[in-house]
Amino acid sequence: MDKEHTQGTSSPKSEATKQLLSEISYQLFKERGFAQVGVRDIAAKAGMTTGAFYYYFKSKADILNHHAKMRARWLFHQVPGMLEGLSPLEKIRQFLGSYLCEVFLDEGWELCESRMFSRYYDKRESSGLASTVRLYCEEAKEQGLLIPDCDVDQMASDLVLACRGVEYDWCLRHGGYDIHQRMFRLVDMVLSHYKKS
Repeated sequence: MDKEHTQGTSSPKSEATKQLLSEISYQLFKERGFAQVGVRDIAAKAGMTTGAFYYYFKSKADILNHHAKMRARWLFHQVPGMLEGLSPLEKIRQFLGSYLCEVFLDEGWELCESRMFSRYYDKRESSGLASTVRLYCEEAKEQGLLIPDCDVDQMASDLVLACRGVEYDWCLRHGGYDIHQRMFRLVDMVLSHYKKS
């Protein structure tokens, strides 16, 4: 059985081991920094061989991808239910200013930076973010909350761009400011351009 096939194995025991490796890796990444942690360090902390590690993950970057998938499940499947009952514009504000920022804070600025610039990073998270934001923009347009000629694709794109800019700047400044506050401010600036006055 080749490595790629075995990595697709998803028995409960396999998934539990994969999750444990992910948690151990993130703990080490936060303590020492992504670049300073090797596969051997992760395997040793987990009490396994490096060969066993490679049964579950192809690389350290693959762990970032796995962690991103777990975060995406929460962000794109559970959080929208938590926003039920809010206006579409408030859904956008809370989704980006509260919940997305919690993902960044959970990672910490160093891991955010490593994830953003990893050439192996799976970019699917960005398309999920754009789709969710676009859905809320469409709801706002249908409810007449936006200017009549509003292009919801452009609006969603502008909001995602603002979020990525805040994430990038927050990393450059080593997490040196309240990311929630900055995100809300920039999201509100974008929304003010599109919403009816």
